[in-house]
Amino acid sequence: MGNPILGDDGVGIYTVRAVRERLKGRVGVDIKEASLGGLRLMEEILGYDRVIIVDAIITGRGAVGEIYRFSPQNLKGTLHLSSPHDLNFTTALELGRIYAPDDVPKEIVIYAIEVAENLTFAEELSGKVKTAGLKTAEMITNELNE
Repeated sequence: MGNPILGDDGVGIYTVRAVRERLKGRVGVDIKEASLGGLRLMEEILGYDRVIIVDAIITGRGAVGEIYRFSPQNLKGTLHLSSPHDLNFTTALELGRIYAPDDVPKEIVIYAIEVAENLTFAEELSGKVKTAGLKTAEMITNELNE
């Protein structure tokens, strides 16, 4: 997840590209890049057994480059909860479980990397965020290899 022209907001895309490189030729793993959320993200993950999402996060409590691993239940009350244009991912997931219960992934893991800000136009990641992206790519690769 993320926008690769908004500096550290692109860490999710940077990370999955590193995972793709590590898993080159691996059968049974789809790697997607996305700059969307809510219902549109829900549509992207339907039909998969297991999904790993990587995105930037601003908690206001963590250090830049800190890596978090959690489930969708940890996302309740996120910034996008009251968006007039889309639902947040947790709400979209709840709707998916009601209307397409057999298609919703049984396991969803979210890796989030702490960033200081995500609104500056830039095509490069800051040093700590880039390092965290590579470390997260290694963690995901190890998780997929288990």
